[in-house]
Amino acid sequence: MKFGDDVDYSLYNFDSTEFVCDDHINEDYIQNFINVNGTVGKCTFCKKRRKVVELSEVLKLIVVGIKYLFEDPNEFKYYDKEAETGFDGDNFYFEELFYERLDLEIIDSKLSDDIFKYLNNDSLYYSKDEYGSHSEYLSDLWQLFKTTIKHKARFVFYYKDVFSEFHLSDPVGVLTDVQESIQKFKLFRKVLASECLYRCRQHQLENEVKEAKDLSSPPDDLCRANN
Repeated sequence: MKFGDDVDYSLYNFDSTEFVCDDHINEDYIQNFINVNGTVGKCTFCKKRRKVVELSEVLKLIVVGIKYLFEDPNEFKYYDKEAETGFDGDNFYFEELFYERLDLEIIDSKLSDDIFKYLNNDSLYYSKDEYGSHSEYLSDLWQLFKTTIKHKARFVFYYKDVFSEFHLSDPVGVLTDVQESIQKFKLFRKVLASECLYRCRQHQLENEVKEAKDLSSPPDDLCRANN
């Protein structure tokens, strides 16, 4: 699947005739996209001859960003008859998303108005990180995993019902997620047979480690727990 393939573009209007250069949107990814894919032409907004792309291409990038940050409550939220929008939680329409929550720095007011005009729709949205960002959740889960294998079950941690503090996951689930992410993002590097590998131990800079006894297993009287 390519970047943006899972986006529903039917909500938005991409039938634009404008061209835009990288001077008007202060967002690195969009600016880089214009510089890499643009051709020399007249920018609709500053009237200068610059590298430009069709505004429709920038609109599609923004929509991909919206899909990454926001969801449709119809797909994931519970109905709430008492709520103003009919769903539980903090839901909002596109105008609030665009002007208050998207955090996209558009320098030219005319461009901002045009982008809103093309993308505005009647759908409801809610933030995916409404109850905390996904990255924060993963970080907390990893810290919990480390605590578990250090202090509770270093080797035998595959009993799902035992580790209730993981709530929606468990130690094996964390490792499975890590494995899938490694495979998805191809985080591999071949190690040559000639390369040296070192096993290290952290210590304070003021504590010099010079002798074998400083690297070997601790004596019984200093070993407070197994492993």
